[in-house]
Formats: sequence, structure tokens, C-alpha cells
Amino acid sequence: VPLSVKVPWLLWKSGFGKALDAKDQLLKIISQKLQTNPSPIASSVHSNTPSSELAIRNLLIFISALIPKALASVMTSILLELAKPENSRYRDLCLSDDQIIEDVILECQRLWPPFLGGRRACSKSCEISGFIIPKGHSVVYATYTANRDETVFREPDKFRPERWREENSGDRDLVWTFGGGPRTCIGKHLTNV
Repeated sequence: VPLSVKVPWLLWKSGFGKALDAKDQLLKIISQKLQTNPSPIASSVHSNTPSSELAIRNLLIFISALIPKALASVMTSILLELAKPENSRYRDLCLSDDQIIEDVILECQRLWPPFLGGRRACSKSCEISGFIIPKGHSVVYATYTANRDETVFREPDKFRPERWREENSGDRDLVWTFGGGPRTCIGKHLTNV
């Protein structure tokens, strides 16, 4: 069990106690940034969260956990795909063609999404593929499955970055790695940096 132990006369504090202090400092910094100079991402989180305190805590979690996880996952997927002998031509193309780099990143996000899926709550009753979803109920989607839909992606299990210049050239928004629509993950563009 982690304990926050502080021995004032020795000026010693446990590692967990130091972590709690660091968390409190980060929460203060985020709070100050929201008040003085909020980024578009922070403003979006703040305006879509019921309370300021919850928004600040959500931003801390997002900054410290979700962005690094997504970025590390996408980078790992890219490295693993490009390391395969059958994909050596893409390695060479990436050195001279910025567009193929974007295609490789998107194809890796499609094949190996960093998150399992998402959930959307229905703001009004709707019908999806013949199923009635009542207002207030949620729909869960599996990113891995959605990104491998063979009715959208020819050879859905194959690494084919050229698909984004060919048959799927207008379908970039059909990759559900970071969700879609107005509730798209605010970290989506950070993985492409």
C-alpha cells in the first residue's frame, strides 16, 4: 500500500508523498493555464466537462497517460510494420516522400489502433443497421473491427499504405482509431506530429 510519509525534522518525504506533491503542483499549473491562456484542446475539455475541478483532473490524466500511450503505440506499430522484410520498399519511400509517411502512419493506425474502441450516447433515438437505439442508451464500437471492415477496406488485414492514394483516397475519416465526428479524440493530431 503506498503511503505518504513525511518526516519534517529530517526533511524527508516518501516517494509516494513526492508524487502527490507533484500531482498537486501540476493541477495548479493546469488550473492557472485554463484561467490565463487556455489552449484549444484545454478549452474544449473544460467546456465539455461538468465542473472545473473535473476538467483539470481530466486534462492531467490526458497529458500524463493517454497521449504518451497513443503516441508510443502508433510509433511502435510503424516500426514493427516497416521492419518486416515485405515492407522494405515503404522504408525506402518514406525517405523521399512525405505523403507516403502520412499514408504509413494512417495505415498503422488503421491496423493497430492504440485503443480498443469507444462509446457514444444517443442524444435522440436512431436506427443503425435495422436496430433501434433509444435516446439515452449507449453504443460501443470496437476500433480494431471497424478499421478492418472488408466492405470499406479491400484486403483489410494487409498493410497497404497505397490504399490512401487509390481506392480509399477519400476515406481517411473512416479510420476510427480516434473516434469520429464532433467527439473525436482531442489527441488525434498529436500522433501525427
